[in-house]
Amino acid sequence: MKKKDYEIGYKKPPKHTQFKPGQSGNPKGRPQKPQTIEDAAIQTLKQKIKIKNKDGEYENIEAFIALAQRIVFDALKGDKLALRFCMRYLWDKPIGEIKNTNKAQTVDDEKREELEKYVKELLYERTAGKKEQEQG
Repeated sequence: MKKKDYEIGYKKPPKHTQFKPGQSGNPKGRPQKPQTIEDAAIQTLKQKIKIKNKDGEYENIEAFIALAQRIVFDALKGDKLALRFCMRYLWDKPIGEIKNTNKAQTVDDEKREELEKYVKELLYERTAGKKEQEQG
C-alpha cells in the first residue's frame, strides 16, 4: 500500500471533488426576488434625468428632485392640486424637519408667517373669485 501525499478526512475532501480555482460553488447564484411596484417606482425616481434649468442649460438631476420642484412651482403658480399636496405633506412640518439641500434656503418664523398669510390670501382670492363668477 502506497502512502498518500494528501490525507482525506474531516474537512479534507478528495482532490478530484474539490472546486477548481476560480470556480464558484453556486454558479447560478441566489435567485432574485420578484420586484414590487414600489421598488420599480423608487428605482425610477432615483434615476438621473436631463432637464433645462432657469439659465437655459441642461443639467442631470435625480427624477424625484425634478418631481418635487415641479410640484412646488405648480403650487406657486396657483395649481390647486399641487398647492393642496404641499399644504398637506409639507406645511405642518416644522422647518427643521424639512431637509435643506445646498440649493434650498431656510425660512425664519417672520418670513414663514408672511408666506402663510400670502398663501391664505391667494387661496381666498382664487376661491372667492370663482364663486363670484358662478353667482354673477
